[in-house]
Amino acid sequence: MQRKTVVRFLLITLSTYGMLTLGWPGFGNFYTRAFRGALRGTMVSAAGIREVDVPDEQPAAKVTHITIANRTLLAADGSGPIRNVDLPNSTFWHATALLIALSLATPGRWLPRLLAATIGFLAVQAFVAGIVSFALWNEGRFVGLSQISPAWEGNTDRMETILTEQVTLVVPVVAWLAGLWPILKRR
Repeated sequence: MQRKTVVRFLLITLSTYGMLTLGWPGFGNFYTRAFRGALRGTMVSAAGIREVDVPDEQPAAKVTHITIANRTLLAADGSGPIRNVDLPNSTFWHATALLIALSLATPGRWLPRLLAATIGFLAVQAFVAGIVSFALWNEGRFVGLSQISPAWEGNTDRMETILTEQVTLVVPVVAWLAGLWPILKRR
């Protein structure tokens, strides 16, 4: 590649990522509302042993607060042990914004880039769904929803931290490269 192409790619990526994450908070706010809506639509249920609640009142825009409980341990008045789980939806938005920025900055025709961005977006959101499921499973041990050996508790807590804080920046790059591969094969 020419130096000019690489510099152009980096400038477009950084400016697009900056615009999506820092430039206008509307993008992040929209993602937050969609994320919380998706959680309510997929996790909240009136049936089953696990009770999940995504309250309307949230502590911060960058964090989604989820309450989980074991229905078998709750009293008739709704009191009983609960577990509060805070998920960093801003980190999930940054991962999505990074994928979008990389996809839009990639040289080539628009249609293949948009297709690769769409597939990558779905892959990143599937990964986020996996992180959320893992976090709820891991935190569920405190209210009797899952059984984890005491020897493994520290490992699952570290894994949850690694998944939410670090891997979310690697997955968009991998998804972008996977979506980029068919474009590069055509050249």
